[in-house]
Amino acid sequence: GLSIRNGLIGHFTDAGAGTTMAKVNVIIVGAGPSGLCAAKEAKGEGLVPLVLEKEAGLGGVWRPETGCAWDTMTTNLSKHTCAFSDFPWPSEDAGVLFPRKASVHAYLERYAAQFDLHESIRYRCNVTGLERRDNMWEVRWSDAIGGSEHAQVVPHVVVASGVFAAPNVPVFENVDKTTAKVIHSSSYGDGAVVKGKRVLVVGSSLTALELAAEVACSADSVTHAFRSPTWVLPRALPANLLPPKPDEGPGEMLPVDLAFYTRSFYTRPPVTREQTIKGKNTFMASLCTAQQAVPTLTIPAELFSQPINVAISDRYVSAVSSGVIGVKRNATIERFGVGTDVVEFSNGTAASFDVVILCTGYRMDAHYLDASTRETLAYDDADTLQPLVLYRATVHPRLPGLFFVGMYKGPYFAVLELQAKWAVRVFKGSVSLPGVEDMEAEMKEVDLAIRTTLPRLQFPHPDYVRMADGIASAAGLLELDDLKARDEDLYARFIAARVVCDGGFSLDDVPGYLDRVAEVVTAAKVSIRDRKYIESDASQ
Repeated sequence: GLSIRNGLIGHFTDAGAGTTMAKVNVIIVGAGPSGLCAAKEAKGEGLVPLVLEKEAGLGGVWRPETGCAWDTMTTNLSKHTCAFSDFPWPSEDAGVLFPRKASVHAYLERYAAQFDLHESIRYRCNVTGLERRDNMWEVRWSDAIGGSEHAQVVPHVVVASGVFAAPNVPVFENVDKTTAKVIHSSSYGDGAVVKGKRVLVVGSSLTALELAAEVACSADSVTHAFRSPTWVLPRALPANLLPPKPDEGPGEMLPVDLAFYTRSFYTRPPVTREQTIKGKNTFMASLCTAQQAVPTLTIPAELFSQPINVAISDRYVSAVSSGVIGVKRNATIERFGVGTDVVEFSNGTAASFDVVILCTGYRMDAHYLDASTRETLAYDDADTLQPLVLYRATVHPRLPGLFFVGMYKGPYFAVLELQAKWAVRVFKGSVSLPGVEDMEAEMKEVDLAIRTTLPRLQFPHPDYVRMADGIASAAGLLELDDLKARDEDLYARFIAARVVCDGGFSLDDVPGYLDRVAEVVTAAKVSIRDRKYIESDASQ
């Protein structure tokens, strides 16, 4: 093993990783999608990365057995959004638009193999310390395989350990005295725990609704208790985002991500926050007509002035409508009965359950950051919305050499890739960060405001397109002059649809871009038309 003490660096080659430690110049914490992408970008630019992963395999939330996604979980966004730009999904998955956990993990394994990332990863290595040392970063970790402690001093570090690191488990009265089995959704696994049982699902998150529908397939009964209402969108929406007329069919359909994540959709005239909230809810009501017809799920217009979360599920609304899922609205757990299976709710009702599943989200776990770094980042692991305050969710101006990839709630593959590219370009000196004062001014106006604004948002960066554009711009990936020279028509379309903000994108193959977009959209429409994306049972 390698042991570095007091800044002394030894020479070491780990046979399992194939990485010469003395040459390592960037350490990446975590081998989920974020860490893998960061490693790929680093290697591509001639850096020597070392990826430290505390588990026995890669994949993060998609990792078999220990990943927090349950075994039969299906992505709620299409595979076109769950992919890196230079590594499309294989042709054998052409008929599946919304892949399951195992398929996403297989995609990440192929990605790692394609770009020779396995040699850079050391598994069962738990990072225990990260501290600034004389304009460098000292990373300390314990190796569970070798049973040894290690440290390395490097100029660059990427934190990619994710925002789903630790289950967020509320403390309920008498929870340790109930005879019911109480678990967090991360422990659901293959669902054996609920077969033939009376199950209570708690929470209004995306996970809660999807898991309630999943549990209903094998449990004796399912009750869903939630405090706040949620809009429930199907995975496919009308391509024009308009509800069909009574005498017409739905017309062309698109996955929700391809329908929403466009520059034209996010181009809106400036309005107040109150107008935005009410407009969004009115729009959602027009798309969620099936939900609005179910009395226990109806969201009245008087609530449209407050933020309402959005979930994606193809089965939940129909399961509630048919009575397969019972609903306790405006209710949360008040306490558990002592020595019984009774659960008392905040609305004064009570019922008995064999299993209680808490879909109460996750917390970031960055305990390895030293106290000074945590203070600089305004780190608060109890804040599940905005635990870190960073410039464009990626970097802090007063912590040079340290970048964060995928460390915000709601990470998508395109943003992860842009963050990784930005980090590596800064490490290599290809681009520079803005001035400290400019970065801190934006952080105060945008990122800190996310933490303090009430009522709180569902996601810190809901404008996915604007966020991606902003990171691409900061990374120096905005080449509009080159785009205009190569394709004036595409340039004109981009300018016309572009959100008025500091952002943009770079295209390596501009002539083929529109053809590729057309292929993706056509494939999505065909998949939806054939209904191949719906996997109603585990055998399909």
